[in-house]
Amino acid sequence: MEVLNVIAIIVAGLMVGSELSIAAFVHPTLDRLPELSICCGKRLGSRAGQIHAVWYILVFLLTLAEVLILWHQSGRLPIWIATSAILWALASLYRSPL
Repeated sequence: MEVLNVIAIIVAGLMVGSELSIAAFVHPTLDRLPELSICCGKRLGSRAGQIHAVWYILVFLLTLAEVLILWHQSGRLPIWIATSAILWALASLYRSPL
């Protein structure tokens, strides 16, 4: 169980760090570039969108696995982790291109 916790925290932390670095550094830099660089921004966004979509779902599945294992072991629903799983599911749906 502790290995699952560590993996979930590392994967989620790396994903959040990646999102933060894109928002804080990549977008402002692309905004300052000339108009011809828009195609580069679109390509970067497309590639990052594909990777992050899978990443969001992976974090959701790890969190859901943690909820189900803890629920099965203790007989009680771990409300904070279940809330986290619901928030990840909503973030994944919000992020999806559908």
